[in-house]
Amino acid sequence: MKLIEFRWPLAREFVIRKLFMPFVLFLFLNVVYMGEIYEWREYDGFFYQVINKIFMGILIAYCVYFLGLEMYQLTNNGLSYFSSIWNYLDLIPPILLFTFIPLTVIGTFDTVDGIKQN
Repeated sequence: MKLIEFRWPLAREFVIRKLFMPFVLFLFLNVVYMGEIYEWREYDGFFYQVINKIFMGILIAYCVYFLGLEMYQLTNNGLSYFSSIWNYLDLIPPILLFTFIPLTVIGTFDTVDGIKQN
């Protein structure tokens, strides 16, 4: 870290501004959405339904951003991109959210044995 601060201040600023801060905000919004908004989306009527849609849109935008960064790395590194376990860890959360949110919209998680919950 000290080497980056001393030798490459522009790289440090780029990493913090373009990678670290968006990821921290993404994680925070994901925790708030999954822990609070998703659970209450049906109970308080219109307010939580609107907030639910807003959070879904923001999380999808973040997923597109992070998957775009990963696709950029993939095009630069070729198949050697898949040799690092860290790249898989970067891909998993956005892909899971891209799977979860459409299933939520169609109501897959609202029924148990064909009976609507909530």
